[in-house]
Amino acid sequence: MSAIEDPISVLEDTREGILHAIYDIIKCIERDSSVDEKVNQLRSRLENARSLVQSLKGTDLSPDEQLEKAEQLQTQLTDKRRLLSSYKHMCALFDLPNGQPNSNGSMN
Repeated sequence: MSAIEDPISVLEDTREGILHAIYDIIKCIERDSSVDEKVNQLRSRLENARSLVQSLKGTDLSPDEQLEKAEQLQTQLTDKRRLLSSYKHMCALFDLPNGQPNSNGSMN
């Protein structure tokens, strides 16, 4: 998997592939065909999905640690929104455009 690929979309594709592999196994069983190859394909897809899940950011944390991290991020978001709101309010007080450069090129 390249670094550019989105792990979530890759996992979605893998899920569809796994469902397709299970369907193929069921068809082979119904036809009394050899199932070994299909089972090996399914095993390979499951191992690939497992490695993708393990590579997702944050899966190395416990559920409690994940909740704590989510709370920290929520607090940061709230603080940043509050700062942005106060910045916009200050710009309105001084009749300045929000973050627009003035005539000499510097930011207001």
